[in-house]
Amino acid sequence: MGMEGEIFRIYDGYLVEKINEFSAIGAGREFALTAMYLDKTPQEAVEIANKLCIYCSAPVNTIVKPIKTTI
Repeated sequence: MGMEGEIFRIYDGYLVEKINEFSAIGAGREFALTAMYLDKTPQEAVEIANKLCIYCSAPVNTIVKPIKTTI
């Protein structure tokens, strides 16, 4: 959810987490987040998660959404 220039993730309908730099979802979330903190691209992070998590598998489909900024 986006609000006042910030992005938030909502869990279970009531738990709210602010997304500061990047985020990940799914079974390989922790692997992907760790990879991105180590300066991997999102694509590389998902590929790493696929190798390390038994519940993840290829292919990786990437969707890019441009961010609109207003000043």
